[in-house]
Amino acid sequence: MKETCDWALWSRELARKIADNGEQYLIDRAKLVAWQADDGELSKTFRLLRYGDENIDPLSFFYTLASLGKSLTSRERVYPSVAKAFDMTREPAFNDRFIFPTPNQRNTLFHKAGEGDPPLIWNLFREAVQGIESVTPDHFERALEIDRVATQKLTGVLFLVNPENFFPFDEKAEHLKLFDANSFPRDWKKSIGWTDYRKWLGEMRDSFPGCWLFETNLLAWLLNPDNPAHLSVQASNFYQISTNVYDKREDHWSKFDAGNCVFTGGPGEEKAYPLHEPKPGD
Repeated sequence: MKETCDWALWSRELARKIADNGEQYLIDRAKLVAWQADDGELSKTFRLLRYGDENIDPLSFFYTLASLGKSLTSRERVYPSVAKAFDMTREPAFNDRFIFPTPNQRNTLFHKAGEGDPPLIWNLFREAVQGIESVTPDHFERALEIDRVATQKLTGVLFLVNPENFFPFDEKAEHLKLFDANSFPRDWKKSIGWTDYRKWLGEMRDSFPGCWLFETNLLAWLLNPDNPAHLSVQASNFYQISTNVYDKREDHWSKFDAGNCVFTGGPGEEKAYPLHEPKPGD
């Protein structure tokens, strides 16, 4: 879990640096990133940089950055160059374990050919970095009105900016099977407003108490049957994991966290643990 979720801490640090240092900081640093393999004039034609400095906004930057994550070659070139350009202190492993949402490269900008609302995007970005309670509902709703921006795209990029407070309203959530037919809007292909999104997000948190939203997102990704790393959960066989071993009231969470593992210490006070040979999917 540590390696696959390390991107969240890295992304949060990057977002905070940009929010603290402002517009010109992002403009200058974004131009230092190795977006393309070729140097020189080719890099200036990259879509993020094509529409003038005023349109190098933070949401377009993060969505563009994430869109390049599908290619290991791009990850190994782009993300280390971002770390260098922005003086990052964290350096996650840029390998196949570096799992995060990767949008379509054709729709990564939060404006249409330079026509948008950069001040609005910057305000919403800074609020999202602070947390969901800091977001002005009108800023969220107005951002949805920008051409080629919908709830799926907007919540996806806010999740990248602050993975602890947001969750992408997209098809992955359907694999969690949380919502019944009588629930509020659940069709990720349709846009929903701030009020419904907050309610949806609340149900997501309540369904996985004690988990970070970026951990829940990883579970949703693993439960996708189209995923090569699909986790097939067999509903007939569950095991309860406790951090208390041998019933000695000693919490072993630190060992589990450090080792990405769990173990059983043996029989309990009244009966033996009913564990034999758990299999993947149990």
